[in-house]
Amino acid sequence: MDCGPFEFDHSTCTCTQQCESVDCQHDSILDPTTCACKCNNGVNVTDPKVLQSWEQLKGITFYAEDDCGTCAPPQGGCPGGRTFNNGNCTCDDACLNPPKCSAAERNGGDENTKVLGDGILNTDTCKSMVCEFVCEVLFSVFSFVLFCVLPSSLLPLPGTCDCAPGWGGLQCDQIADGSTQMLASVSCQAAMTVIDEGPNGPASSGMYWINPSGTDPMNNGFQVNCDMSILGEGWTQLGNIDPDVPMTISAYEHGRNEHNIQGYHVLACDHFHGLDGSDMELRNVIVKLVMGNVTDYYRPRNGATLCEMLQSNNQHQWWVGAGQDVEFQSPTKFPGGDEQGIGDEEGMGGPAGSSATSLLEIQEDPEETKNYEWITPTYEQDPKLQSLLGGSNRTWALKYDGRAYLSFWGGDEAVNGGCCYDDSKWFRVGACSSNVDIPCFDDGECRINEETSSATCIRKNGPRKIGWGKGFQMYLREVVLPGEGKGIDAAALDHQKDLESTEAESDGAAAVADGSSFLEAKEEKKMDDKLEALKSYNRGNTVE
Repeated sequence: MDCGPFEFDHSTCTCTQQCESVDCQHDSILDPTTCACKCNNGVNVTDPKVLQSWEQLKGITFYAEDDCGTCAPPQGGCPGGRTFNNGNCTCDDACLNPPKCSAAERNGGDENTKVLGDGILNTDTCKSMVCEFVCEVLFSVFSFVLFCVLPSSLLPLPGTCDCAPGWGGLQCDQIADGSTQMLASVSCQAAMTVIDEGPNGPASSGMYWINPSGTDPMNNGFQVNCDMSILGEGWTQLGNIDPDVPMTISAYEHGRNEHNIQGYHVLACDHFHGLDGSDMELRNVIVKLVMGNVTDYYRPRNGATLCEMLQSNNQHQWWVGAGQDVEFQSPTKFPGGDEQGIGDEEGMGGPAGSSATSLLEIQEDPEETKNYEWITPTYEQDPKLQSLLGGSNRTWALKYDGRAYLSFWGGDEAVNGGCCYDDSKWFRVGACSSNVDIPCFDDGECRINEETSSATCIRKNGPRKIGWGKGFQMYLREVVLPGEGKGIDAAALDHQKDLESTEAESDGAAAVADGSSFLEAKEEKKMDDKLEALKSYNRGNTVE
């Protein structure tokens, strides 16, 4: 009787469920259901999909046969052109002919030889990327779209470099200005910084490539809209929100229309981990929300992440950028506003969401308002409205800028877009704010009765449209803290300054016609361009 791989019991004249004796080799384990040795930690190394993934094959052997005694190298070779090591029957971790990522490697050990850029080799990314790289180079040279026709397997790239912030390219020897995927910058702010320091400044608003992860730009880099209209402030757009579609937790978690960044879209919040230069989930960040004429600034509180903040109504702080008698200033313009209080809450109240107060959550006097400070608003208290995202409790914001609510950036499927105001006392179209006791947001609404010395507000087009269904834009700007995040490499900024100085000399070191220097004239042009860009930006965001 043929019992296959199982033993025959002569005493009962039947096949047993006991496997015949097999000597499993190379740390393999006998599978009692098949009586064959499970080779290679159970990984199916003949699966074509597995063979294309270095992450799945890293450290995995290629033994075959029932006893796992025969080494069988992959027929198509190791992923990314790696060499196969017959001694231990695995693919080598090291890349073939890797690029020289560090400055020390490229200068040949000669400290007197100056080379550009610095980085480290990422051996996890030995793969076929030369096709994309060659296309990118040709695109930049000929300025039209080219497509590669050679199989990527014929053009193995020997690895990629993880470049220091500010650097990019195959060997980290080019400025990462966001102009291409291989030159993806960490953020819009990072792109603006290196561009403005160099001869191509000032940076202009538009589409840029960014790669907050700092690794493998051809897989991790993605395009975003950058708002560069304010001098020194590069804002990375997370989304342009459709007023007619619900903005739910899922949209912030998974994104929506991510390849339509020139239209309505939302990028998943986890794409931005690393924006602040750290290796952790993004926490140190300012969120700018533009709804009509109103601009609100928020940030996560109590150590919450950006994702946690966007998917809740009680994990944000709000920037008090003005008051009854002071001019509005954003946190990025107020000295120390970006970093103000970050870290003070650590150890004061436990994890995010705890009820204990921190230095940033001191209970306010109902009659007291603060200027130029991050504060924790009173969140929405109605149990039926806990699905709303962001915002504040009703009437909380009245004492600041006349709105009943801070802006909400979403809710459940029952509401569309955001809520609630297109304007406020701080962001009014007109100048009726000379009398702060008049709750008018638009100069055209203000009516003065000279006989009684009183004033009223009359809206020409009927009641103000307050409520849901507001489109808005959401932007991010990272806060890089010393010791926690990696800032732009100083050598990259020095290189850009050298290029700008060289250009200045080549264009003439003599004074320009009006007697000012070339650099002074260029700075004036930068400011003029910025002001014009800001005017254009404001025109595009004005609600009729």
